[in-house]
Amino acid sequence: MMSKPNLQVLDYLASKGVRFVIPEGESSHSGYFVGREEVEEFLDDPDEFFAKQHGVTKAEYRDWREAGGAVRCSATTRKGKQCNNFVKTPYNLTAQGWLALQGHYCVIHTEGVGVPGLRARA
Repeated sequence: MMSKPNLQVLDYLASKGVRFVIPEGESSHSGYFVGREEVEEFLDDPDEFFAKQHGVTKAEYRDWREAGGAVRCSATTRKGKQCNNFVKTPYNLTAQGWLALQGHYCVIHTEGVGVPGLRARA
C-alpha cells in the first residue's frame, strides 16, 4: 500500500490531467491506461492487476506467463509423463485463449488415437 503523501501526489497529478500507463512485461510496447485507483491496485499486487485485465485468475495468469502462451499437449506417454509437444495454436494467444486450449493435444496425439502408448490424460 502506498503512503498517504504518495497517494496525494498521484491524486494531484490525476487532477492535472496526467494519464498513467502500466506496461505489461519488461520489454512491452503496450500497456494499460489507468486511473489513480488502478495504479494503487497495481502497486499492491501486479499479478492480480494483470489477471483482472485479462479476465482470468491470478494463478491462471501466472501459468500463462510462465508458459509463454504455449499450450502443452495433454497426452500421457507410456511412461506416465506429460507429452512434451505443443498444441498447434495461433501466435500471441491471449490468456483466455490459452486457457480455452488447455486439455487439447498435439498433432501426433490427436492423430494417434488408438495407437498403443498414446492416451489422453485422465
